[in-house]
Amino acid sequence: MLCIVAMKFRSAFAVTFLLCFAIKRSHADIFAWTYTTDLTTKGETEFEQWVTSRSQKEHGNYEVVDFRDELEYGVTENFQLALYLNHRYVYANNEVPAEDPAHPGKRLPSGYETGGEDVRAGHNPATPFDSYRFDSVSLEAIYRLLNPNKHPVGLALYFEPTIGDQQRELEWKVIVEKHWFEDRLVWALNINYGLEFERTDPDNELDGVLEWFTGAS
Repeated sequence: MLCIVAMKFRSAFAVTFLLCFAIKRSHADIFAWTYTTDLTTKGETEFEQWVTSRSQKEHGNYEVVDFRDELEYGVTENFQLALYLNHRYVYANNEVPAEDPAHPGKRLPSGYETGGEDVRAGHNPATPFDSYRFDSVSLEAIYRLLNPNKHPVGLALYFEPTIGDQQRELEWKVIVEKHWFEDRLVWALNINYGLEFERTDPDNELDGVLEWFTGAS
């Protein structure tokens, strides 16, 4: 199993590398973060649940568990639809530096409070934050143009809109797949572009992300 590398470009052109691990899905997907052109069989339905945990900061207690419930359906041999329900559990307590009352905008070198992007705005920072909430609904559509089992290379197009109370997202992917050595070696490449609009942003700005993921197994 080779590592999967992702390169993400934001407005500041920051570069982030992610190391991912392969998993086995019910219709033979072999990467955690890289899509292949393999689709759900026509007329079949599949259910999957993704659970991602983020925990521990330098100070205090912090735990976020993201849930993503997925229902897939094979519309045709080359077209797949999926519905996602996105929800999360958050617990945080004294995990961020407290603001210095004498210098607004600055943080104290000691002394901590409850806050951060996962904590609801308006929460009392002197008390723990413990919450479960429903975030959003996503609809995923994948259309396969070329099947790697029938052509020299596989090619598919992906589109996913997400609608939630606090944000709206649009994501596009170009999925490329190549097989070697009678399918014993599979390589995949995803080129992704996403737009995100957050209602909590006072400037109502769109955040665009261009990234790529690749893997071989």
